[in-house]
Amino acid sequence: MGELQYPQPLTHPERLTHLDQLRALAIILMVMVHAAATWTPRDVSMTSFLAFIISGLGGLAAPLFVTIGGWGMARSRLTKRKIIIRGGFLFACQILVNLAAPHLFEPFTPGVLSLFAITIILSPMWLAAIRAKWKNGAPVWPVILTIMVFLPWIFPAAMGPLNWNFRVHTPTITSAFQHLFTTGTYPLIPWLVFAMLGAIIADQTTATRAEKQPNTTSTTATENHSGDRTTTPSLWYLIIAGIAFFFMALGAATSQNIPLALPNGKAVLTFFPANTPFLIYAFTGVGILWQVSKNLPHYQPLIDLGQRSLTVYVVHFIPFFFLYRLDEIGDWSTMTCSLVVLAYTLLWIPLAHLHARLLPTWSLEHLLRNLVAQPIRKLENR
Repeated sequence: MGELQYPQPLTHPERLTHLDQLRALAIILMVMVHAAATWTPRDVSMTSFLAFIISGLGGLAAPLFVTIGGWGMARSRLTKRKIIIRGGFLFACQILVNLAAPHLFEPFTPGVLSLFAITIILSPMWLAAIRAKWKNGAPVWPVILTIMVFLPWIFPAAMGPLNWNFRVHTPTITSAFQHLFTTGTYPLIPWLVFAMLGAIIADQTTATRAEKQPNTTSTTATENHSGDRTTTPSLWYLIIAGIAFFFMALGAATSQNIPLALPNGKAVLTFFPANTPFLIYAFTGVGILWQVSKNLPHYQPLIDLGQRSLTVYVVHFIPFFFLYRLDEIGDWSTMTCSLVVLAYTLLWIPLAHLHARLLPTWSLEHLLRNLVAQPIRKLENR
């Protein structure tokens, strides 16, 4: 009664390796964009080519993270207890991040980890919604995704003003809840759309493999999701449609004489808030990275980093608190800032690899696993 029935995970080491490396790519992009925002040369314009490249790649980090998170939720067996523990743990990690970077956030400002938390807590509802079918057997999720993507365009005022300070200012419980659901840096609406995308990919993959292996235990998954392989369009269709939309956005920026993309402000694509053109662009970017990463060779340091993405995400903010004014004090050039950002970003790959070899149990991931498994261990000891 207390257990949600999700598709059984399939044993497939290569697939898990692929997801670990993809998660590592997401954390690398996340560290890069945070480092670039911390150590920014004064003479670089937000509309320069360098800023555009960093924003474009960094803007895919959070969408990729949330998509992978949705993929994992769709393939997991989550009891009510696990949902509560994981959700509460991620909320606590969000507070840790805020305390580690007080120059960026207030203590209770919602962020990407609180987005993960609320997404996990609400997973029974939104997973059931995207797995529903119409009377004719067609999936409901295309309608849901379309509505979610266009909500910022239909109700722009609900997403809050084009102002970063507003999104991190959290003086009351009411403002915290408002930021968590609609007006924060990573609010549930519309960011839930990426978790839905990950779950759809997981269901499609599970159904396809189950049909190829009819005698395995995943036959139940085939029965529960029959037709997903044929009714779910290929991810490449999303990519092609997204690329076409990107060129349309580029034409709109040129004709209106406004920037194509900015973190916040007046532009065709904005990250804070995540507007409709950005969501479509992010769908495209995530789709491309997902397909390309399948062909990545096995690289253990990347796998180690992917398996410690939560720990790295929390810890990488700590040096910023002590070093975020270095570029101002040293009056760094564009080249110096670029080298520092690159070095700081790539540093986490060997650090994660060393951590896996020397201190494998000293991580937030290991702590969370112990919290989830604690009652099971108690029963085994009786």
